This record gives sequence, structure tokens and C-alpha cells, in this order.
Amino acid sequence: MTPVTESGGHPIRYRDITGTAYGMWRCSVCGELGRLHAALPRACPDCGSPREALYYWAED
Repeated sequence: MTPVTESGGHPIRYRDITGTAYGMWRCSVCGELGRLHAALPRACPDCGSPREALYYWAED
């Protein structure tokens, strides 16, 4: 994936070869969504699941 960086504290978005932007993360345990700022959070802020339970979520 190619990073699309933005300045001023805006979320970082990634585009895959199809042009899909990944600017969000999602928890596989509780379904919580969040904006991707620099990296995945250390844990889900809603249920406390570890980073391994989080994955990138496509947001157009």
C-alpha cells in the first residue's frame, strides 16, 4: 500500500492498487471504528482488545 500523508494532524490514508483508501481501523471483537492517525491504537478504546484484534477498514 502507498501512504497518502496529510499535514496538520489529519488522518493518514493508504491506497492499495485498486485505489481504495484506508483511513480507518476496526475492532474484530466489538466492531468499534476509529480514524487512523499514525498507527493502529495499542488496544481498542471501547472493549480493550489488543492491537492484534484491530484491522484496517476501507473508507472511501
